[in-house]
Amino acid sequence: MRPTTFVGRHTELTAMREAARQAFAGEPQVVLVGGDAGVGKTRLLEHFVATTDTDGVRVFQGSCVRFGAERPPFSPFIAMLRQVTREMGDAASQLLHPYQELLRLLPERHPEGQSPANAARPLELFAAFFEQLGRRQPVLLVIDDLHHADRSTRDLLAHLARALYGCRVLIVAACRSDGPDSGDPLRPDGGEPLWPYLSALGRLRTVRRLEPALMSRGEVADVMAGVLGSRPPPAFVERVCRRSGGNVLYVEELTRHGDTEESLPDSLRDLLRRRVHDLPDEVRQVVAMVAVADGHASHELLATVAGRSAAGLLPLLRPAIDAHVLVAAGDRYALRHALLREAVLGDLLDAEKVLLHRAFAEALEADPALAAGERFAAEIAFHWHGAREHAKALPLLLRAARTAGAMYAHAERLHLLRRALESWPPTGADGRADVFEAAIEAAYWAGEHTEAAGLAERALAETDQVKEPERAATLLARQGLALVDLGRPEALAVLRKAADTLPARPDAGILPARPDAARAKALTWLARALLGAESPAEARAVSEEALAIAVAPGLTETRITAWSTLGHAFAQLGEHEKGAAALGRAQELAAAAGDRTQLAHLCHYRAALLAWAGRFREAVEVARAGLDVAHRAGLDRYLGTTLGLVMAASLTAIGRWSEADAVHAGSLSLDPPGRWLTSVHVSRGRLAIMRGAAETAREHHRLAVATLDQHPGIPGDVLHVMALQAELTMRDNRLPDAVAAITHGLGLVTSHALTHTAWWFLITGARVESFRRTRRQALGGGEGPGLSDGLRAVAATLPATTPLWEAYAVQFEADLDGSKASWPDIAGRWDALEQPYEAAQARLRAGEQALNAGDPAAARTWISQVMAAAESLGASPLAKEAEVIARSAGVDLDQRESDQADDFRRLGLTDRETEVLRLITFAHSNKEIAERLFISSKTVSVHVSNLLGKLGVGSRGQAAILAYRLGLFGGEERA
Repeated sequence: MRPTTFVGRHTELTAMREAARQAFAGEPQVVLVGGDAGVGKTRLLEHFVATTDTDGVRVFQGSCVRFGAERPPFSPFIAMLRQVTREMGDAASQLLHPYQELLRLLPERHPEGQSPANAARPLELFAAFFEQLGRRQPVLLVIDDLHHADRSTRDLLAHLARALYGCRVLIVAACRSDGPDSGDPLRPDGGEPLWPYLSALGRLRTVRRLEPALMSRGEVADVMAGVLGSRPPPAFVERVCRRSGGNVLYVEELTRHGDTEESLPDSLRDLLRRRVHDLPDEVRQVVAMVAVADGHASHELLATVAGRSAAGLLPLLRPAIDAHVLVAAGDRYALRHALLREAVLGDLLDAEKVLLHRAFAEALEADPALAAGERFAAEIAFHWHGAREHAKALPLLLRAARTAGAMYAHAERLHLLRRALESWPPTGADGRADVFEAAIEAAYWAGEHTEAAGLAERALAETDQVKEPERAATLLARQGLALVDLGRPEALAVLRKAADTLPARPDAGILPARPDAARAKALTWLARALLGAESPAEARAVSEEALAIAVAPGLTETRITAWSTLGHAFAQLGEHEKGAAALGRAQELAAAAGDRTQLAHLCHYRAALLAWAGRFREAVEVARAGLDVAHRAGLDRYLGTTLGLVMAASLTAIGRWSEADAVHAGSLSLDPPGRWLTSVHVSRGRLAIMRGAAETAREHHRLAVATLDQHPGIPGDVLHVMALQAELTMRDNRLPDAVAAITHGLGLVTSHALTHTAWWFLITGARVESFRRTRRQALGGGEGPGLSDGLRAVAATLPATTPLWEAYAVQFEADLDGSKASWPDIAGRWDALEQPYEAAQARLRAGEQALNAGDPAAARTWISQVMAAAESLGASPLAKEAEVIARSAGVDLDQRESDQADDFRRLGLTDRETEVLRLITFAHSNKEIAERLFISSKTVSVHVSNLLGKLGVGSRGQAAILAYRLGLFGGEERA
């Protein structure tokens, strides 16, 4: 029988070739090929590479390997790196010169213990390298067996999918998407399911997921014909089709076993066992070795364990390869399929597996060169563990953990340290407490906060808190920090206990100076938690105490955290000058230390402070800079999202709604943690309401509520959701529901930490109350008690110490009692803060006020300005409200700005050409004009050509000068 031919998959190949077309045109793409075991994923990748025109395309390939749960970090990308250095020769040295740190991942270049010289993570370095290479020529990266990937490899693939830009790079990867039980070795990282990762990755714009379908009867017949060399009888096709279910691996195996019902086994596992059993005894022994080696073993290692020369091993490998039991990948061998490996292992006695593991471990111990450098420690530890020699496995696990830590592979480091703790002898080994602390740190940075808290609890149980108060305080502080991120109510109590474990001033001779340092660290974490719990006054006091005692050398990070927390606390309390000064001090220290994490945090704090002051354009630029720092520090998912929220809110405030939408979309692509995901959905829901997209707003509200239910939120999160809910229900004319949402939220405004959120919430509540009052006047009673007293009571507790908060306070009172409001003055306040939507709403109220005062001319002016702003913003509900008010009062909006309209008519410009000219005058590009007017760039070009002809000028610049000289649009741009 011959090897099978490739059959079908036209839909999948078409999609992959379209991805290649886009990628090689400069839009990087990722294709994930998933499916159950045996469906033909790897062969699809191989066929795609073989049939793609690779002339001028640089192809790099790598597979994810596994040694039990000890997966070497970045294995497919390290293989690609080796391929670069091997195939490109001197050109590789020149190409890799800016990325020399990557070469430190190759143990043959740098021995163990040499970590990167700077803080740049491999994620950013690999992305920059592939991006540069993809700008020189098209690049195809092929990754097989992604389901075996370590956490760092998966993080790197996700980072490439998000970060690559403006280069010709296509990534194709294959992985199993079926769901084995928790004990199955296919579950990554010792039990973590793969599907959430694939789901999150699949939501990115540049990623497309393909799931090859099971084969049809015709395709089954084609595969069988390829195996047999001739067309099989219809009855045989029917049986194979029925028994295989269209799985190509089942089809091949059943076909090879003949055309009789009796020869078809009851399960594929039995069939695979039979195929292995048909091999000679010596060949089966080598197959068992490959299976015990976890599906991957080099030729030299196998030869050593088998007691053969390299040449003498070949006669034992060839029959297994010809029988499709083993496959060769370079100088390494693996079982053809994971199910085949499981069948082989299932036939081995436990004693046989232990002996084989021992043989592999002893071979590697005698000659470490038998394993690639980056895999050596993990591989030999895996085998000693399998040989039940835990004492020998332990130091190797710790060594592998150090290697993983040097590569910033926190998840792999955590697993190795977890295994080390499990292997720890009952007595006779020091250092267990240090391993606990390292494991807690690894868990925290890996995002495994539940495990970090649990490890701290276990470590505390083994710590004598009387004799080791510093260690106890550190463990409590780490536990508390993890609990804060989990939103657990006991977090503050744990952090307080950490601070109280050490005295504020140790007695001479009882405790050395160092516990002051431990207490300072605990206090800074407590202060940050107090900010999260919305207790800024206490956070300020705790931060000040931490600064007073954090004087020992080596506590720079503690001082940075304390200063930044203090600055944020001051800002939340309304003391913005003090807040800015404290943040400035923190920034000086962070810049001097080169601490990217702290710099990104500080950009977030500074951007928020600027936004609270109403300095939105500055907030946008600081947030933009922070996003760049966060990206380079590998902190996109957490700090990137928080910075994106401030940036999007500021862009929304100044009327740049399309840009805000793009920032929100980028945040969602990062799959942010639940709390921040709630905030993104609330922000997008509010923007959808302003645009009149009610269904979109309801969907974002539903998603916000769902994420809030899954992750306990702080009061500010709940207030955001309640405000959005009130706006939606009020627009749906469900007044009782809107009142209920505001009433619920009022009980949550308990501190100054909520000032910014609270003012927005209170204005929403005031509008609900105004609507309730209007309905009561029009329809009579029956709407229940009013909200005014409760709203005013809360407002009285909030500071109005910035121009923005002061504008909120004035707007709030005006919404509650419009009869006393000076709406023109309020519109002026919002103009000064460059908030066009709020200014337009105030102008609409000013128009109503003018109508009530019997001044239709003034009303026409106000409402005309509202219409212009609404059109520019795309705020259709605001425009409709203005039209209704104008019609009901008999105001003819066609007469608005009549003199200016006459000017445009004399120039021969249409309304749309007039709007395009206005935006040209204020230096907007065609793309920006298209986004503002919700038309295509091509349509904008047509309008520009038309208006240039009508004005008799030859360029956009000349048109702008003419409009300025004619005074057509005034001196300032409308947002």
